[in-house]
Amino acid sequence: MTEHPAPPLRTWRPMAAWTGAILLALGLAWFGGAVVVTQVQVRAALKVFCGRNYSEAIGRLGGPAQAATKLSQYLGFPGALAPDKNDALLLLALCDEPGSVAMVEVLRNRDPILRREACIYLVAILDVNARLPKIASDPRIAVPALTCALTDSDAQVRSSAAFALGTHGAKARAAIPALEQALRDENEEARKAAAKALKQIRDKEPPK
Repeated sequence: MTEHPAPPLRTWRPMAAWTGAILLALGLAWFGGAVVVTQVQVRAALKVFCGRNYSEAIGRLGGPAQAATKLSQYLGFPGALAPDKNDALLLLALCDEPGSVAMVEVLRNRDPILRREACIYLVAILDVNARLPKIASDPRIAVPALTCALTDSDAQVRSSAAFALGTHGAKARAAIPALEQALRDENEEARKAAAKALKQIRDKEPPK
């Protein structure tokens, strides 16, 4: 009787690779769906916001906390998927404390224009216009983030960070050492902004 060779043993490697491929495909599908859903929701809310109905726009995104999360994600999308980033940033600033926390993350965005705008929205009080409320940033959140932004690679970001720190007055005194370093910045505008911020902070400190 002719003996047939035994079939090769099935190893775990092909099965593991197949399982991994399935999980990767499912993960990519979920991620793609999440991106599309967020993009559609945010753009719909921004259409409402263009009429300056900020409270309805934030409500459509699930309230300040969820709105801040979705707007942050939107700001991280490429420009083709997120063409209304300026409006999104302003709406984020109107999301109360969750918005301020998320605004700190924007300071790490690769777009220097968004980083500059984020500095402005982290000032002590920003009077947007008659139809929108004043934006007030908590110095406990804003000051550490703005202090780090004093070393940003973009000179205008550094200047904007110094300006924003100055608006917090004595509550930004923890930034004094970093602002003193900024007096030696290679950019003249950043140096002037740092000098003005130091004066604003020191003028508002209580007498010793």
